[in-house]
Amino acid sequence: YGKDYTLPERKTENGKPVLQQLSELGVKYLFVNFCDVWPHPTPVHKQYSIYLDRLVKAVHAYNMKLYNYMIHVRYPTNVPEFNIYGLNMANLPLKGYVRTCYFIKNHPRPGQISIDCGADSQGAIIMCAKSRAMQDSYIYALAKRIDTYGEDGVYLDGMPVRECKNIYHGCGYYNPDGTIHSTYPVFANREFMKRIYTVLKTRNPDSVIDLHDSFSYNIPAVAYSDLTWSGEIWYNLRGKGAEFIPDELTLDRFRAEFTGFQAGVAANTLAYRLGPQDKVAAISLLHDIPVRPNNRDYDVLAHEKGEKNYFQSMIEMWKMRDAFDAKHAEKIYYWQKKQKQYISISPEKCYVLLFKHSRNGILVYVTNLNRNKCNVNLKINLEKLNMRNKDLHAY
Repeated sequence: YGKDYTLPERKTENGKPVLQQLSELGVKYLFVNFCDVWPHPTPVHKQYSIYLDRLVKAVHAYNMKLYNYMIHVRYPTNVPEFNIYGLNMANLPLKGYVRTCYFIKNHPRPGQISIDCGADSQGAIIMCAKSRAMQDSYIYALAKRIDTYGEDGVYLDGMPVRECKNIYHGCGYYNPDGTIHSTYPVFANREFMKRIYTVLKTRNPDSVIDLHDSFSYNIPAVAYSDLTWSGEIWYNLRGKGAEFIPDELTLDRFRAEFTGFQAGVAANTLAYRLGPQDKVAAISLLHDIPVRPNNRDYDVLAHEKGEKNYFQSMIEMWKMRDAFDAKHAEKIYYWQKKQKQYISISPEKCYVLLFKHSRNGILVYVTNLNRNKCNVNLKINLEKLNMRNKDLHAY
């Protein structure tokens, strides 16, 4: 919420530019989060525009790509379009969303950007994709932003289908008693996503549409994203995390909600409401889905909380996967019957994800989902894996 614009000048403890460090570690894309008029793509304050231009150029100079948080299920109330079309854009009944713009010490939102850039951007209403005025405003602003600053994609913070009674843009219908009944604009969301996809892909086919979809897995809309991110749905935990994560994030729930299989779109897991990233990863990585890593090395708040550096663990995993050529390996999951002919595991509630490569042997992820630590026993069938009588090395 405002620290990302300082990336070009930030250095590690050894004096190396942070962006250089990230590039050398293997980072390809950076998703950042600093907004001028949240969550609208159009910069308003001159200083924000200067910082944004500087950041994009600096990231590109280190051979990485960059995209920002630009569109949300809400629409800002302090842009000119809202003064004219606000009622048409709104989801009805009207739902406001207001955050103070005043800087509070140690509070991450909206953060230092309010002071450095003048951003005063936390007033918004929940919008409805059925509104053509809303769609046109966001699409025009997104296209202008990409053309002006040259970013490499967009982060969308939710695209849920919400019931709406706004007859001004075509939602809802009158009951015989004169009251208005809600409708659900499923395909309006699809059309909006399709237009976002078109803006990005016609300019750069490698652009990323990164969709946070914790609150509505709307497959007709998800189809026009490259990457989904879910896990912000655990309101019941009140920010404290789960006492035992497998009780909340069961394996069948994970397969249904966090893998992306249904829509053919890659997925990441969002951990912060469930618990520490490394513990959530014990379930997530079992499905070859990462918990999306944050750049913890340079996050003061994370260090103050004493969190483990999951970012460093993911760097090692990227390198391991590349060395093994995981992209061209067959993945054999714990729920598939054929896994048992290759590998067995005990005790109960311990699971394996098996990668089988035609040249490089096997790679195994092992997870213990018991409440307590235990010794995990693996038995590998070398005959079935066509690895018997070969020169074998374990890493």
